Amino acid sequence: MPLAERAIPRAALGRLDAKHLRVLGVFVGRDELTSVEGRLGPARRFRVTPGEGAPLALCYRATEPGDGTAVVFEAGAMGSWETITAIVVADAQDLGEAAVYCGRSRVVTKKSATTDGGLRLGTRKDSLNHLIGGTPTYQTDERIDYHYATSGEGVRADHLSGVFVGCSESHVVWFQVYSIESF
Repeated sequence: MPLAERAIPRAALGRLDAKHLRVLGVFVGRDELTSVEGRLGPARRFRVTPGEGAPLALCYRATEPGDGTAVVFEAGAMGSWETITAIVVADAQDLGEAAVYCGRSRVVTKKSATTDGGLRLGTRKDSLNHLIGGTPTYQTDERIDYHYATSGEGVRADHLSGVFVGCSESHVVWFQVYSIESF
């Protein structure tokens, strides 16, 4: 499930290539929720999970009939609940209750909701290692993760970045890119 809490089992030394940290012109770690609203229009802010510490988010979905693509922009504690710390791309039906918060945007389409590095819904699972440029740090039939840290291990790192990828029938059905820095 794309908006569930995820644990990071381990991380490789380094950073996720910046080309995978931008979707629809919004850059994780640089842009803010207000700039997303300026680009994509108004949407209702909501908490990703219950609780005051949960990330704030904006959700946008495609306007074209038959295109269920949705993009969620999350701003967590490490982004002071304003700077984007993660972006989720999925079909709106896979977002569960969060889908009711999605505003409509003509900018969002299955074709446009891609990272600058080419990761998109429908990408073949067997092309991910080449596309992301690394080896998975976690892998099952339904999920492949790529996590990177600049120092330390796991949550003791100064900077964490990566991609969670959900797969079905050998294709990407959702993904989340993230980048957080400790202060």
